[in-house]
Amino acid sequence: MRYRSDSTRWVFRQRKRSVVKPSGFVRKTLKLLPHFVWRVNPMNPVVIYSTKSGNTEKVALEIAQELNCKAFKISGELYFSTISLKDFDLVFIGTWVRGGEPSPDMLRFLKQLNLEDSDRQFALFITWAGGGKSDVLTFNRVKHLLEAKNQRLLDGCYKCLGKTFGFARRGHPDTQDLAEARKWARKTVCLPEKSSK
Repeated sequence: MRYRSDSTRWVFRQRKRSVVKPSGFVRKTLKLLPHFVWRVNPMNPVVIYSTKSGNTEKVALEIAQELNCKAFKISGELYFSTISLKDFDLVFIGTWVRGGEPSPDMLRFLKQLNLEDSDRQFALFITWAGGGKSDVLTFNRVKHLLEAKNQRLLDGCYKCLGKTFGFARRGHPDTQDLAEARKWARKTVCLPEKSSK
C-alpha cells in the first residue's frame, strides 16, 4: 500500500509540473499572439479631431503618427460631408471639453455624420481642464450621438490635461501625456507594444 501511495504521489507531481511549466515555444507563441491577431485581422484606423488652442491637435497627430494613419482636422470652415468613413473601421475622435460637452465643431460633425453601415467602432480621446465630471459627461454625450446612428463607442477614453490658465496645467500635453496617448492607441487597435530598447 505504501508503494502504491508513493507511486501515486510521484505521478501527480509529474502531471502538475507539465501543466504549470509550459514549454518555451508555448511562451513565445503567447507573447507574439497580439502581433498575429493584428496581421490576420488588420484594422484601418483614422483620426478626426477638433482643436482650439492646439492641445487636442498635439495628441491627435501623435496618435496618427504612431498608427501611421490619416488625421482630419474639422473646423467651422470644413464642409463635413467631404469626410467619408466608409473606408475606415476604427475612428479615433478627439475633442476639447467645454462645460461637459465636446467642442461645438465636433458636436456638429457627429450630428451631421452620414453613416451607411454599423460595422465600425469609435474611440474617444479628450483634452480638458480636469474639472468635476466633465470628462464623463462628454463621453456619455458622444456615446449617445453615436448610438443614435447605430455606431459603437468603445468603453473608456484617453484623457489628458490641456494647457490652460491654471499653473498646474501649464506645459500639457507634455512628453509623458503623448507617450501615454501612443500606448493607448496601440492597445486600442491590438498592436503589440514597442520595445523600449
